[in-house]
Amino acid sequence: EAQMNRLQNKILPTTRADLLTNVLVVIARKDSAQSLSQLSDLAKPEVTRIAIADPQAVPAGVYAKEVLIKAKLWDKIEPKIAPTENVRATLAVVEAGNADAGFVYKTDSMISAKVRIALEIPAEFAPKIVYPAAIVARSKHQEQAQRFLAFLKTEEAGQVFRRLGFGIIQ
Repeated sequence: EAQMNRLQNKILPTTRADLLTNVLVVIARKDSAQSLSQLSDLAKPEVTRIAIADPQAVPAGVYAKEVLIKAKLWDKIEPKIAPTENVRATLAVVEAGNADAGFVYKTDSMISAKVRIALEIPAEFAPKIVYPAAIVARSKHQEQAQRFLAFLKTEEAGQVFRRLGFGIIQ
């Protein structure tokens, strides 16, 4: 949403629509014995490294830091944080066993056979993650863009998005 908001003066505002949602999750390797049933488990001494995308620049990392601050865990956990370039890098670090846990989107966790969702972020701490779509005002292909945007709102596209782990905004 933040990126779309920055583009607000470059899109056709009447075409902007919130299409999809996602959920932030904590992952661990499938073969890990780590029990992470609540966020506070990340502060346990046996959890030594937690991978998150850059908390200063990458949305998933920003969200993860916000969650940990809301849960009053950031100060305890910050020394364990292993910042990564992006969400896929976080996934790779956990897959390789170089971190005990990591914060990624549910959709990213679903592409790996090596990790499991250890916990979904509890509702009281969960960020609102929404993916909007809009047509660029200067597009030379307005008609095609309208058709594509309309397609993204169909049940056919919705089935694909759901299969990939996204939530659909009606």
